This record gives sequence, structure tokens and C-alpha cells, in this order.
Amino acid sequence: QSPTLIKNMSSGFINLFSQSDDILQTSLDAMHFIPPIECAIINENATQSESLLQSRVAAITPILTSCYTSQGGAALMAVEGLISMLNDTNFFAQDLAGEDGNGGIVESSSRLTLLDLVIQVVCDVATSSA
Repeated sequence: QSPTLIKNMSSGFINLFSQSDDILQTSLDAMHFIPPIECAIINENATQSESLLQSRVAAITPILTSCYTSQGGAALMAVEGLISMLNDTNFFAQDLAGEDGNGGIVESSSRLTLLDLVIQVVCDVATSSA
């Protein structure tokens, strides 16, 4: 039986897995070891912070994905773009904690930020192209 498109009125989300919710949940449960991406600094407005984080994730996902492209120079071009983002923009500002140690800073050993993920991806590119 094919999945049906059901609109959930309470949350506004569209569910494509009406018959296979249990299978989807089982798959998600199996990936529980993957840490969620968070920000180092939590703002007072949690909804705005979460929205900004989701926007940042959406913007950087294609760049990180292209780092794993083995044909052409896409991976190196993506790394150059990430370096430019780090040096020339404040894209990663939420991932850096202040020196004073206050202001809602999440413990660095218990979180994964976009900056942490980018560093891991760039290291993967460096070791796979060496």
C-alpha cells in the first residue's frame, strides 16, 4: 500500500508515512547516537535561535555535501568557501562562546555546533585527498 498524504492540522506538518510511522520511528531510534547540532550561545528568545539555527543548517548543508564529491574540484572549492565564510562573515558567531564564561553558554563537551561539524568535514576532505 502506498503512503498517503495526510495533513496534520495540529502542527501544520505533512506526514508522508501514514502507514509506516513505526518503521520510520525505528529508523530514527537507531540513529539516536548522532548528537543534535546546537549553538554555543543560547539566546533569550529560544524560538528565534532555533529558527536561525535551522536556516544556517539549510544554508550550509549543500556546501558540506559537496565536500564529499570526489569528481572535479567541488570539494576543494567548497573548502575554500567554508574558509571564506569563517574569515569574512559572522556565520559561525553563534558557535563561539565568549571569554567571560556567562551568557547561556552550553558546555562545549556536550554539544556539536555547525563549526565543529565544518571542522570535521574539512579534516575528512584533507585526509581523503592526501
